[in-house]
Amino acid sequence: MSVSVKDLLNGLQKTLLSKLKSTRELVQHSGTKGNIVEYDWIKTLGDFLPKRYQVNKAFIIDAKGSISEQIDIVIYDSQYSPLIFNHSECKYIPAESVYAIFEVKQNLCKDHIEYACNKIDSVRKLSRTSSTIIHAGGNYKPKPLHNIVGGIICSESDWKPSFGKPFINALIEFSHITKLDIGCSLNDGSFVVEWDSNNPEIECSSNNDSLMFFLIRLMVLLQNIGTVPAIDLLEYSKSLNTRKIT
Repeated sequence: MSVSVKDLLNGLQKTLLSKLKSTRELVQHSGTKGNIVEYDWIKTLGDFLPKRYQVNKAFIIDAKGSISEQIDIVIYDSQYSPLIFNHSECKYIPAESVYAIFEVKQNLCKDHIEYACNKIDSVRKLSRTSSTIIHAGGNYKPKPLHNIVGGIICSESDWKPSFGKPFINALIEFSHITKLDIGCSLNDGSFVVEWDSNNPEIECSSNNDSLMFFLIRLMVLLQNIGTVPAIDLLEYSKSLNTRKIT
């Protein structure tokens, strides 16, 4: 007996497409519709990824008190992150704990690529710490900071073909803000980008394999990161009022 992974992932894609279609047809309020679409993607990613990863909508903070814009989808560490804050129904995640971030839009277009780049940049420019890791045999040096994966998720593309010259030009035009790594246009195909300076090398999927390609290539990017760095908790504790007694 055998099973087709492709058939299983294509089944997941059909389920998500059906949910997104229902949202577009039944929900008229744009804000409510956007929230439901984001939830569908958060649940899909959360169900697919290993449990070491958590997926949610959140703000990202650093030890210096800076904060990002609210990010539609944040993939973050759930195993080694001691600081996850919840306040007034909002989640605040330390920058060190973040693996990947995504902006969710209805359609893939130049304006939305620019918007996503600005949102991703608000996270990547935050300060991150990396502390020594103590183990039974001694110490591990602080882990070098990884690139936070940044991408965009859409239902469809305004461009025909989706990943032609206008799309490539948009990636290059806004690469001075930050560089997109991966994206999904669910009805049209997904893409992953390798950057050589400001020149993108793009691999894209067919529309039939858009979700399967996106999920697997995202998992590869996450695997390449490994584990997030250990947070230097003393840096975060500097925001507290303390005094020494002698």
